[in-house]
Amino acid sequence: MEEGYRLAYEEIVRALTQQAAALEGLRTRAGLLLSAASIATSFLGGQALRGTGIGFFGWLAVAAFVGLAMAVLHVLWPREERRIAMLPTNLVGTYLDGESMALGDTLRDLALQLERSYNGQSILFDRLSFSLRVATALLACEVGAWMLALATRVG
Repeated sequence: MEEGYRLAYEEIVRALTQQAAALEGLRTRAGLLLSAASIATSFLGGQALRGTGIGFFGWLAVAAFVGLAMAVLHVLWPREERRIAMLPTNLVGTYLDGESMALGDTLRDLALQLERSYNGQSILFDRLSFSLRVATALLACEVGAWMLALATRVG
């Protein structure tokens, strides 16, 4: 029985490690997306606005950039994320100093606690993933709007 609990504990630790890496990757992609949008805005916007007013498509591109920036900042904004690690004082106080528990029962309890943390972080990850998808769509909209602004400019 203890081996089963050890396996469950090791699996949730592995899942939490993968989840943390995925969250970091999401934030990295968000930063790159904001960089790409900034370059597109400065290059295409500069070309589209040369010698003419901003026009409808220019305003559309600007609005898409602002929306993209807000979505990306939602992903990148520092937040108080759930504390996942069990501190040694908690482990000692809960499992060693209190009522003596078998190692298997301790591993079982820890695995269940870590799974609750994993589930909470999954909700956050889903929200941030959605924001990144919105930002990606807005980048396509922005670039398209700048291209239309370039194609329809007079002068």
